[in-house]
Amino acid sequence: MSDRPLLSWVALYTAILLDVAQVFALDFSDGFRNPVLGALAIAAFGVEVTLFSLALRHIDSAIAYGLYGLGTAGVAAISIGWLGEALTVTKGIALTAVFAVLRRVPLPRRLTGMPAHLHRKITREIKRSRSVLL
Repeated sequence: MSDRPLLSWVALYTAILLDVAQVFALDFSDGFRNPVLGALAIAAFGVEVTLFSLALRHIDSAIAYGLYGLGTAGVAAISIGWLGEALTVTKGIALTAVFAVLRRVPLPRRLTGMPAHLHRKITREIKRSRSVLL
């Protein structure tokens, strides 16, 4: 079994984490008045786009972009949970839409390159966790 499909998934989820990091670095750079955070945001964005493009080599774009919504949900959760932003009706509707889309993103075995028994187990866990979220 090739490690390339697995590395594509690692690249995708790392890109999503970098997306969240660069959003906060950009926000806290205060309009680039803090040059260190501004530079970190730009660097994170560059690495994020590179990793995302590498992930698209083995992951269908519809799946990759669908999962990219995790970054949006991550930013919202951190903003509301730790930074004290208010959860408005608009934010609630937007987050509900993101999670509704994420519930429908399939994880085909042929893209993951993992053994069938492991894929079935992970798929069951994802379905179970999705039912808890929504």
